[in-house]
Amino acid sequence: MPELYRGLMKIEGGASIARVYPRLRKESIDFGVMEKSDRLWVVPGRFGWTDVGDLTELAKFAEDGHALSIDSRNVVVLNGKRLVVTLGVRDLIIAETEDAVLVASRKRAQEVKKVPQLLLERGWRRYV
Repeated sequence: MPELYRGLMKIEGGASIARVYPRLRKESIDFGVMEKSDRLWVVPGRFGWTDVGDLTELAKFAEDGHALSIDSRNVVVLNGKRLVVTLGVRDLIIAETEDAVLVASRKRAQEVKKVPQLLLERGWRRYV
């Protein structure tokens, strides 16, 4: 994946993530490398593995933030410094960063991938 490597090296060198990353081809490592090579080595390991494909999975590994759940079910909260309180809600993902808050249905967790591109289209690069 030489194109990806070159792009990541630009970012490491100080180039803007918002300018470089959206132009890079979106391809997983298994398709981009592993399925194209006949020179792979496999080393057995004794460790757990989870394919973190969406925020619901990521929440399993996040440190507990400040969240208070009142009569709420099946809610994932990924937050930083601010307290997040849920009251009587179900099946939500709430992710808070320093400058943005995402509230999404857990059923649509995979669609979070659309957000960065839509932000860029609106010229809101600072949130990407």
